[in-house]
Amino acid sequence: MTGTKQDESIRDRLVFYPVAVMGGVFCITVFLAVAATFGDPAHPLHDLINRFGTPVLLIEAGLLVVVGLLAMTIDRVLTLRRRSQNSPAQGGTEETASGSSEAGHVD
Repeated sequence: MTGTKQDESIRDRLVFYPVAVMGGVFCITVFLAVAATFGDPAHPLHDLINRFGTPVLLIEAGLLVVVGLLAMTIDRVLTLRRRSQNSPAQGGTEETASGSSEAGHVD
């Protein structure tokens, strides 16, 4: 049952799974940083968060932005490719980006 709309929908969502994973990792790191501020100052995790927390959060935030932009770019390219393959072969009735038909357009 390949080629159905549901299969295409599942494949299209696959590019966004890394974004969800990176978002989850980022949230866990933020929760750890907040929890470390309320915990015992002598605990080794507190020292670890104090020493490396800011760079780790900045790196994770940057990676989240990069992975998100990459996923949106891949999704857009796949969408445009699918639209060009599904467009009618006859010229003159294609729609422009503004949505108006060029077939009957008079300047």
